[in-house]
Amino acid sequence: MIVLLSIFLVLGVSTIFWSVAGLVRLAGEESWRVKGLSSRIRGWIALLRGGTLPIPRRPRARHRAKGVRLYPANVAVLVAAHNEALVIRETILAASALVPRRNIHVVSDMSTDDTAAIARAAGVKVLDLEPNRGKAGALAAGIAHFDLCKRFKVVMLLDADTRPTPDYLETGCRCLTIRRWLPSRDGPNRS
Repeated sequence: MIVLLSIFLVLGVSTIFWSVAGLVRLAGEESWRVKGLSSRIRGWIALLRGGTLPIPRRPRARHRAKGVRLYPANVAVLVAAHNEALVIRETILAASALVPRRNIHVVSDMSTDDTAAIARAAGVKVLDLEPNRGKAGALAAGIAHFDLCKRFKVVMLLDADTRPTPDYLETGCRCLTIRRWLPSRDGPNRS
């Protein structure tokens, strides 16, 4: 009993808890491997008896995309901005390299500078909020006002001073299957 108490005091509750959690997870992964091995052994036995080798079924991944295609037209960009007149134009230009400008939405959270005017001049949708709601409130208001969750498959949230790279949809959303439309002089090309 003293040995268990000393181990508990030295290691602590957190270490013991996460060690047990890791062992449970390891046991679960081993059970997946055992199932695969047992089906292979059954196949070999059937082959030795003169039967045919069953067609192996490909194991299904637990977290695989189900073939959903993500096009830039299905992505909305939502930018929460408060007095960001100095940087909003560059953010809109960077976002417009990813998605059409009609998919870019700016929420001006009671800005006292020209943030909203610059965004409107850039050709994007703008929502002026009064009173100031903070970043989370501005994002929630923008999602609700522009009805983004019903109109788009993906809503990308950007800070007003963020400039995503042109390959962001491919590198930032690797969990989704993406086909990108590349602009060219002759019009959009599929790649």
